[in-house]
Amino acid sequence: MVWQDLVMPESGGFERALAYITDGILSGEFASGDRLPTERELAETLGIGRSAVREAMKVLQAQGLVTSSVGRGHGTRISSTQGEAFGRMLRLNLALNSTSFSDLTKTRILLEREAIRAAARAPAPERVAELRALIRRQEEATASEAFNVLDTEFHVAIAAMADNRLLRDLTVAIRWAVANTISQAESALDDWEGVRLSLIADHVGMLEALISGDGDRAAQVTDDHIRRAHAVLLEGGAHGVVEPLE
Repeated sequence: MVWQDLVMPESGGFERALAYITDGILSGEFASGDRLPTERELAETLGIGRSAVREAMKVLQAQGLVTSSVGRGHGTRISSTQGEAFGRMLRLNLALNSTSFSDLTKTRILLEREAIRAAARAPAPERVAELRALIRRQEEATASEAFNVLDTEFHVAIAAMADNRLLRDLTVAIRWAVANTISQAESALDDWEGVRLSLIADHVGMLEALISGDGDRAAQVTDDHIRRAHAVLLEGGAHGVVEPLE
């Protein structure tokens, strides 16, 4: 990739650094997991100040495109997963009313149906063991905040079993995006303990369907679970936070 072909000469340092990394990803020069040049190397290559590179990296890190770690052999790398980055953007859109919890939930149903159907085709023993362990931890988690974290991890773990990376990342993104809203609604429920036990029973049913290899049944059980949980949150008085599904 020739830098002069990518950036106009009048571009500022910050924009140059951003364009260099994003164009490198698009061209295939930088792949998932690749380590990027150091801050000093990028500044010298682009003819810009190190502060401009540093600010560009902060933006890319906030977007989830790069990750940074300290220590020998670490540095800044192209991110290998986009689920949480997508989720952050969806959460911002939810906060700005650019999308609704109801729309995200309907999209989540479509994605999670396909995710668990894919997972049911070849349920790896170690993944099944992970799901069982999460259910056991849910049985011990009586506080809604702690349970919600485990609930999210359960759905994310199933999504990670799908053999379609984009499907997995989008499923993870939406689940993370709605996690705070679900947690707020759950904390307002009068019969949280009854709801908690019902959610655990649903998770057991999802796992059993997944293990059986019946993808269609697993998809339907998941669909029913999400819709039922949504209705419970709405009926529990979370109006204005949770809207009815059409």
